[in-house]
Amino acid sequence: MPHPNGLLTHAELTTIGDEDLVRRIDQLYAGTPSDWRLLLANLLRDELLRRGQERATAAMLRWTRQVRNMTVAILVLTIVNIVIVLLSVWTAR
Repeated sequence: MPHPNGLLTHAELTTIGDEDLVRRIDQLYAGTPSDWRLLLANLLRDELLRRGQERATAAMLRWTRQVRNMTVAILVLTIVNIVIVLLSVWTAR
């Protein structure tokens, strides 16, 4: 439910879709210029940027996990390879 003054509540701001947020920003910039409209448009723009940063951070964390898993796999395979080589050298004597 919107705030009595017509602005979004915090819960609405964090759950509203990106497209709707962009539409609201465009409406504010299209209206008669005023400090209040500019401030509100910048607030909504900052929320949109925060969401983008949050998505980028999540993607980077997924990538980091994948690199870590690959590093562990390479470590395990390297150890297995060393053991095989050592056994092969030891049995060749």
